[in-house]
Amino acid sequence: MLAFRPCSPNGHATMFGTKVWDAAPGGVALGPWTLKKKERDIMTNTEILELTEVFESVYLSGSNNAVLSERVEQIVKHGRDAAHDDNHIQLELARAAEAILREYAYGSAGFEAWPWQTDGKDKTMFDHIVAKKSFDQLAVAGALILAEMDRLDRIAKKTRRDAED
Repeated sequence: MLAFRPCSPNGHATMFGTKVWDAAPGGVALGPWTLKKKERDIMTNTEILELTEVFESVYLSGSNNAVLSERVEQIVKHGRDAAHDDNHIQLELARAAEAILREYAYGSAGFEAWPWQTDGKDKTMFDHIVAKKSFDQLAVAGALILAEMDRLDRIAKKTRRDAED
């Protein structure tokens, strides 16, 4: 979702902390990006519009939508929500993504990396994933990576909260 703020009177991007809001013609700013320190200098409208095009091409891409849709399916259809994912403390989510990517890249050896090899059901789940079209396999792997990143983010937030208390 894009957030809106007025741009500066000079038509350049305005800075709010480490966020730069890109200024579009007409004095409207589209979506924040966190930029590196060297990139936080005032940018021209042309530079900002170029960034906006890049952002939109990535943010609105079919591949991005596929990964996010797969993640929603994992949560809603399969019950793989935050509480479930937080139990995978031995990097199982990342290892599952690795297994799928190995199978995708090499056509074999993926199941050896699959973290849940305890019963036939898990082999069936792995086989079901790698039987999908290549694009869909990558979407599942991407969604698992998102789940792992979210799990790590929750740990970091909890650690910060605990340190503040």
